[in-house]
Amino acid sequence: MLFVDPDFLGADTCRRIRSAMDRGVAEPAEVLHDASGVDRRARDATIIEVDPITLSAVETALDARRDAIADFFSIQLTEREGAGFLRYSPGGFYGPHRDWAVTSSWPAAVRRRLSLVVFLNNSHDSPAPGEHAGGTLRIFDSETRDVVPREGCLVAFEATLVHEVLPVREGIRDVIVDWFY
Repeated sequence: MLFVDPDFLGADTCRRIRSAMDRGVAEPAEVLHDASGVDRRARDATIIEVDPITLSAVETALDARRDAIADFFSIQLTEREGAGFLRYSPGGFYGPHRDWAVTSSWPAAVRRRLSLVVFLNNSHDSPAPGEHAGGTLRIFDSETRDVVPREGCLVAFEATLVHEVLPVREGIRDVIVDWFY
């Protein structure tokens, strides 16, 4: 099952968040496994620490959708892990993986029920400024589902599902990720 809210964030809000990401502190995104660290063979992305005001606004918006998402999946959701801001440059990707795991490097990963992705810009074959080409979210459920990034769209799915981010061919792909417990 895939929860989709195509109008979760407006275009102006997405631009403000991307601007906050431009000003934020960036570092290579790690891969969740027992030996902590960056593995560019599995994932090539940057995680960005945004200012507290931007973070608070995003977390408030995500919390406001908790009940609708819980109702859709017919489960009770208690809390979130905390929003992360990811940037994929040209060539950036994240190979097939699950967000749920039993691992000593991130014990809370075993509590993850749902994965959330909020796209902050569009993907097109011929991207305009501020857009990108590629970077499709591919989810492997009973069938393979490709979710083409659309600005402001929130997608939620079970954290145990295998998924990947296909390589960005051109431009920059910006997203927010989080997990409901």
